[in-house]
Amino acid sequence: MPVAAAAAAAGAHVLYRGIMVQPIRDTIKKRGSVKVLGRAALGVDGVGRICYFKEDEEEKDEEEGNEEDTTPKRVEAQGEEARSAALASSHLVSCQPPPPSLRIVTLPPSHFLLPGLIDTHLHAPQFGYTGTATHLPLLEWLNRYTFPSEARLASDLSYAQSLYRSLLDTVVGQGTTTALYFASKDLAPTKLLVDLIHAKGQRGFVGKVNMDRHAPEDYCEASASASLAATEAFLDYVLDVVASPLVRPVLTPRFLPTCSDALLQGLGALARKYAGREGGREGGRDGGREGGRGGATPGLHIQSHISESADQVAFNHRLAVHHQGESRDLPVFERCGLLTPLTVLAHGIHLSPSELALLARRGAGLAHCPLSNFFFGNGVLPVRKVLEAGVKVGLGTDVAGGYSSSMLSAIRSCVLASRALEDGVEEWRHGEEEVEREGKKEGGKQGGEQWCKEGREGMRIDWKEALWLATMGGAECLGLEEEVGSWAVGKAFDAVRVDVKKGGAVVVLEGGGDSAEDLVEKWVNNGDDRHVLEVYVVGREIKHGGWEGGGGGAGKGRSQTQK
Repeated sequence: MPVAAAAAAAGAHVLYRGIMVQPIRDTIKKRGSVKVLGRAALGVDGVGRICYFKEDEEEKDEEEGNEEDTTPKRVEAQGEEARSAALASSHLVSCQPPPPSLRIVTLPPSHFLLPGLIDTHLHAPQFGYTGTATHLPLLEWLNRYTFPSEARLASDLSYAQSLYRSLLDTVVGQGTTTALYFASKDLAPTKLLVDLIHAKGQRGFVGKVNMDRHAPEDYCEASASASLAATEAFLDYVLDVVASPLVRPVLTPRFLPTCSDALLQGLGALARKYAGREGGREGGRDGGREGGRGGATPGLHIQSHISESADQVAFNHRLAVHHQGESRDLPVFERCGLLTPLTVLAHGIHLSPSELALLARRGAGLAHCPLSNFFFGNGVLPVRKVLEAGVKVGLGTDVAGGYSSSMLSAIRSCVLASRALEDGVEEWRHGEEEVEREGKKEGGKQGGEQWCKEGREGMRIDWKEALWLATMGGAECLGLEEEVGSWAVGKAFDAVRVDVKKGGAVVVLEGGGDSAEDLVEKWVNNGDDRHVLEVYVVGREIKHGGWEGGGGGAGKGRSQTQK
């Protein structure tokens, strides 16, 4: 057993010192960002929870007016030891009861800690063809690639196991500690995905997909009642058999075109039936992971797709006769009881202002999937406008509509999409044709032609805001804002340890030429999984861990133990 794992088992604490990224929120401007802290201190207790956090470990010294250290290196080292001892003493005093021992981990200058990344939209069965078929429109893509790939899983569980293990190793290795997964319509491979997420140690939300119409004959549920029965069996399996506080079931109507009104109303009834149902209790498969929080939940999570593409919106209009004359998907979900504070809807590119207001009133969130939107969405989500409307927003990779499972790719695409939306496009128009748009316009005339540049002012998102969406934004969407997403005493230690010097893709200036913020920004823009050293969920290291509960522990690197 690794040293830190043994320490955790004995109730020992680990205290990290160094660069840390802290998500913050401006409640007035209704936007989030991050602060890069150059010398923070964070304590993790023996059950994987944050028990101490200080943004600047030397703040007290500065308040007391201590002079800067200009002594030789030998004395400087002694000063470093003294600071470590003082910090350890402060940590120990703050903990009740005091821990049996304390390990101090001083992060090297090229390392930093980041709250775990949260992917709010990922199709697990599609991982196998990630990076292909990007030339097709959405509905054709579903029929040619998605449905056949998902159908295969039920008939070949060994293939499903290999695929899902590869997926989990990949996304955890990229720093994704929490993910909201679409599985498939079939119960057996969906239960398998739950088992593997539980064994890997990731925090996972998993949905058995519901679809009883407008799908291939060999990949369509026989009826609404059959779909609902399988869904209830899935809910009971996750809540009562697996019973882990880290793995939760999700009601998952695929999208309006594949779900009858009877099915949607039945799912709404299940949401009401299971509200407050307990999960992650003792008596389950293993009583839940140590340090996780089980107990009653406010309800089931719900996910679907909404207003994703022009062809999907048009299809919805043709189905209005089957949904009491309603041609828009959001009002149908609302009528069926599927809009709650635990609802996360992917895309939402073509939502109207009144629909955004409805989402805000219900407390539902949007999973922004900027990369796949470039291929299928026929538009760009105005994230700034959505946030200002009071709607929660997280980021999603949307594998395999998005060709990368990395949340760094989603962060970068979010920034690029917002820049494209704000800057707009240039075009020549004939005559005096008026350009209808929201935002800004530049232009000029030449003969009978008019040059216009269209854009939407104030839509830009920077890398700090996008990183907030990938951490705290996702936590808010999933109702986990009190559990993960930022550093705060009482939250779970879901974290990523990054070394920007490892892997070679990030240029680091020698001699301390980069600030702490420079290092983080360089990784966000140029980094990849090679820089991810360790990944923690509730204090357990899961990137290098085995599939049956083995794994490394916190605290690799320079350390010392305080008894």
